[in-house]
Amino acid sequence: MGIPPLRARRVPGLGPSLAGFHRRKLLALHARRVRLLWWAPSLPSCGYQAFDLRVGSDHASVESGSVGSGFLTAEALAEAVSRTYAVIATARSAENEQLRVTVNDDGTLDVVDKSSGAAFHGVGALADGGDVGDEYNYCPPAADRLATTRVVGLSRVSAGPLRATFRIDLEQSVPSAATFDRLSRDTRTINVPVRIDVSLDAGSPRVDFAVTVDNAAKDHRLRMLFPTGAAEIASARADTAFDVVTRPARRDRLATIVNEAPVNSAPMLSVVDAGDDRAGATVIATGLHEYEIVQVRSAKSEVSAVALTLIRAVGDLSRNDLATRPSGHAGPPVATPGAQCPGRHTFAIAFEPRSTPPPPARLLSSARAVNLPPRIVPARMPGGTAAQRRSFLRVEGDEAIVLSALKKADDRNSVIVRLFNPEDVDARVAIGLNRPIAQAFAVNFLEERGRELAIESGSVRADLKPHQIQTIELVH
Repeated sequence: MGIPPLRARRVPGLGPSLAGFHRRKLLALHARRVRLLWWAPSLPSCGYQAFDLRVGSDHASVESGSVGSGFLTAEALAEAVSRTYAVIATARSAENEQLRVTVNDDGTLDVVDKSSGAAFHGVGALADGGDVGDEYNYCPPAADRLATTRVVGLSRVSAGPLRATFRIDLEQSVPSAATFDRLSRDTRTINVPVRIDVSLDAGSPRVDFAVTVDNAAKDHRLRMLFPTGAAEIASARADTAFDVVTRPARRDRLATIVNEAPVNSAPMLSVVDAGDDRAGATVIATGLHEYEIVQVRSAKSEVSAVALTLIRAVGDLSRNDLATRPSGHAGPPVATPGAQCPGRHTFAIAFEPRSTPPPPARLLSSARAVNLPPRIVPARMPGGTAAQRRSFLRVEGDEAIVLSALKKADDRNSVIVRLFNPEDVDARVAIGLNRPIAQAFAVNFLEERGRELAIESGSVRADLKPHQIQTIELVH
């Protein structure tokens, strides 16, 4: 039986040259694939560092000090990092110089802070319960049925020396929906697969979680638990737009609910920290904004934990039958089937154990290290003349001050810098550019100029009182 000739056809999305290539024949492409986990010794603030990478064996480049000059082969890169930072992994555990992580049979982690010796058990446990509320208020059913979780796969994806990653495949048996009267959950269950990739990087003080959930259940709330290492705590701290605020861990229950019940859940932008003076947990998330401090009981002890909400699956914008809001509707009674969160969802979370409570600025720095990682791009134009290392903006002085915004002015050719001080004491910094500053002004949020600021030795000084926001325009 003969092979029919190829027929000419245009392939959607391909230009004429590629379409012609498709008409003629397919050519074998021989390539060497290199998997590189990038590492850099240091990066300048608000700037860049250029590196040359050569795939090959040239260990002499490390011996000659080429790490600082920016030239490194792939093999020499791994060797240079492993001398100072390295992850050592076994089939079910990994450790760097700061943390030791062990994957348990139930899919949770045990994490040990090697500097303090504090141990955190059951990190990353899933907790799923019913939610018969609406988009305004959470409301548990009168008789709840909790989901059960079983492990269907444990494997090691990478074993260092730069990163160790473990893959945990879980399957949750979740009640399919609330019952018709919304007083309990259906006896029928749906299998909800959950995949968790847990990574520990060389030199990192935190454990990273990449979570994927394929949700098909309705009327439920899925959370992930992060023990704090403290038996009981009174408050927790979380970031807001321009500050870090302290909130009580639990609110008093009212004997009679008139409008709505007080809730223990609270908002966050990207980070929450809870614990005591000896041990605690900093939890960092991308795009997740609700946490609650809960008590987690085990066979050995009881400990406080941060419960981070991953999914609230509800079907109405507002309802008038909520036990947690007996006052009635909070908005229009509109069905919102999309709010049941069907389909695949991915989450990026980091768990950073700590001993003593870090200051607010350090919390925000940890959050930005996770949510604003360095951007790596190839330099495609040869013969560049720019410096190999450059910082466009310098903010030098008290580490308490946080850079909130760096942008071009809306209607003129100048630079807008916004800072805030989340601490309880005054702070001072000097701001400079990589070029001379001609003028500087204090401006408001509308970028309207106020008083002119003095320029001393090429920098502008900013003095911020506790919890103050300051916006400055730099004309160059």
